[in-house]
Amino acid sequence: VGAMLSVAVVIYAATGTPALAVPPAMAVGLAPRIFYQRRHARVVAERRAAWPEAIRDVLANLAVGHTLHRALCLLASAGPIPLRPTWQRYERNSAALDPVTALELVRAELADPVSDRVIEAFIAAHEHGRDVVVAVLRSLADNVTSDLQLHEQITTGQTETRSQAVIAVILPFLVLAFLVTANDG
Repeated sequence: VGAMLSVAVVIYAATGTPALAVPPAMAVGLAPRIFYQRRHARVVAERRAAWPEAIRDVLANLAVGHTLHRALCLLASAGPIPLRPTWQRYERNSAALDPVTALELVRAELADPVSDRVIEAFIAAHEHGRDVVVAVLRSLADNVTSDLQLHEQITTGQTETRSQAVIAVILPFLVLAFLVTANDG
């Protein structure tokens, strides 16, 4: 609030126009929220991007004879870095609870569509056995990889549109501020 008021006072003092002081003050007020939203989005994107590697790690551990539960526990120390803290909590939770309940806790913690699909596959694997799991996980790894590539293409396509929209919103205020300050001088 203090930063918003400071920006509003400084711009109002420079331009003498309240309409020019309000939008930048609001932008300053929303900056922390936008910062934390972007940071959260970056963390979620890193986790999503790590899933194909994590699934392949689980498949490799299953191929050498580990159980699914042990393969998931190994993700805590040898899995993709963005997912390690989650699997460390899974390992602790599965020691106190059953693996399916621990997986449900992981799904609730991650709470994104890609993670939900992967965790559902792991839960189904616990219920239906190892033979079914390998085929499902291979297919899931391929599907998640292609979904992530499609998501990246869509995001890249939207970046130009977003930057043009930001310019279209900011430019009129900058021109107006220039005109107001030029008329005062």
